[in-house]
Amino acid sequence: MYNANPMNGLGDSRASSISKARTLDEIVDFWDTHSVADYWDQTEEVEIEVRAQRRHRVTLTPEVDARVEAQARLRGLAD
Repeated sequence: MYNANPMNGLGDSRASSISKARTLDEIVDFWDTHSVADYWDQTEEVEIEVRAQRRHRVTLTPEVDARVEAQARLRGLAD
């Protein structure tokens, strides 16, 4: 449908088929206030490819977690 590159909007000047939005922000605003259930008959099945980096889960003891969080705060990496 579109080249949805977040750096440059939709990638072309066409409006989104359902929302008539022309930018990703407009699409987000539309779907924040509308339900896809109301537009189901206007949707179509698509295939997408998702490329995600492999993630690894690491379990920390509460003590180590607290130390990591403290270091992140010192470095401005945590809230």
